[in-house]
Amino acid sequence: MPGNNRLREILINRLRNRGMELGIIPGFIRILTNSFTSIPHLNLVQANRQLRYMGWDDFELDYFTFQLIIECLEAYGLNKSEYVSARWFENNFTLH
Repeated sequence: MPGNNRLREILINRLRNRGMELGIIPGFIRILTNSFTSIPHLNLVQANRQLRYMGWDDFELDYFTFQLIIECLEAYGLNKSEYVSARWFENNFTLH
């Protein structure tokens, strides 16, 4: 899983460079992961709508970051149709 760790690092750095605090990144990804549960073919516009609905008014996903999140989720073995829970995130996306 060394490639997955690198992908995760790239995503974390991308989000931090866009102004997101390190401690809230897991919750942010968890919201998106759960959004894929309710909308299996979630697109960027829908993702940003879901984020605003969940209170993330001050952050808007760009296309590259959205694709990076999808790649990261899939790198950990999750397909869009299988996003039933974000519990895996606590074990595989821990920030140290």
